[in-house]
Amino acid sequence: MPTRVPSRVKKLRGTYRADRSSRNEPTPAASRVPPPPTGESAAFKRNWRELARQVDALSVFTETDYTAFRLLVRAVTLIDDLPPLAPPSAVARLVQNASGMLSRFGLDPASRGRVESVKPATGALDPDDEFAEPGLRVVK
Repeated sequence: MPTRVPSRVKKLRGTYRADRSSRNEPTPAASRVPPPPTGESAAFKRNWRELARQVDALSVFTETDYTAFRLLVRAVTLIDDLPPLAPPSAVARLVQNASGMLSRFGLDPASRGRVESVKPATGALDPDDEFAEPGLRVVK
């Protein structure tokens, strides 16, 4: 059975139908990828930062994606750390799983066209500005 397409994606494609959509579908807000978790290896943290930079550039991360993103980084790190004589079937399985996770975040060419990034409006508050107050505009 094919995976369910979110209503937001259907609206972008022009295939949205209110009579076929879920009325209670969650719509989490976009956010930035948090720093890597503590207690992880240097390779894991390096991959986290590299992938976070790419995901943040697309503006597709939400707080509910944390676990999926962590699994993606874990899979990429495992692939990077595989010994040269690892069984080909294990390598293929890991690569296939990581490829699927990359596509869900829009990090491969085929899926990039299906991902819409949410850009902040001009003059909007900068979420990273700890001194910003409601009603004030950040000028850059």
